[in-house]
Amino acid sequence: MTWVLWGGGIIPTALLLLISNDLSSSVVVALITFGITFITMHTVKMHMAILGCGIVGVSGYVWSIASKMPDPNNMAGIAFRDKRIAAWIDPERYADDAGFQVLQALYAIGRGGIKGAGLGNSIQKMGAIPEAQNDMIFSVICEELGLLGAIFLIGLFVYLLYQMFRVAVSTKDIYGYVIVIGVMLHIGIQTVVNIAVNVNVMPNTGLALPFISYGGTAVFCQLVEVGLVLSVERQNMLAFMKHGKQTVKKNKKKRRQRA
Repeated sequence: MTWVLWGGGIIPTALLLLISNDLSSSVVVALITFGITFITMHTVKMHMAILGCGIVGVSGYVWSIASKMPDPNNMAGIAFRDKRIAAWIDPERYADDAGFQVLQALYAIGRGGIKGAGLGNSIQKMGAIPEAQNDMIFSVICEELGLLGAIFLIGLFVYLLYQMFRVAVSTKDIYGYVIVIGVMLHIGIQTVVNIAVNVNVMPNTGLALPFISYGGTAVFCQLVEVGLVLSVERQNMLAFMKHGKQTVKKNKKKRRQRA
């Protein structure tokens, strides 16, 4: 069964990478598959082996770039993924090229301070940060609302994921359980990755911040996911009410028998 689930996730991942060359989205799909199979199946050793191979492979790739950092004046022939890794390692060295976006995002976060510059008062979003409305929206939020606003936003995401977790643990239907876990993983992974990119903890991936970044299709799909979670919660409530009615009927029957 585990291999069937893995096939159901890895095949779309490979096709997505082949058709669109979108490595970031492909990795997210693979991580969702990994998370669902890890939670629902009793195959810890296999998952730890896969995770270990992934960490070793990524670490080796990053080390190969870090050991021979490309010349900032000769970036034309460098693959764009290698550029992103190099800019992540040393953004100031590539400030005029691949490191420009993340540096401007860090400047915005620093300018916001604790309380922020005020809603709508961001300077960096006025052309300094490329794709400020998408990839780097979190840095703009930090500039306008400060550290307190960023913590509040993260708290909202944590609360949303907690509510989804509550729905997942309360459902007795394995299908509904897997749906909710998949939605949790998707929103959680994308949120963590986007915030990590904005603070330069991870290389730039191009992933948007759920519900916040500009984009009608992405927001529509995320709202559909939330709708699926609410549907599972509704089924849980109906099952609970049905169980409650059955319990009341049983208690009444016992009272009549005693009388």
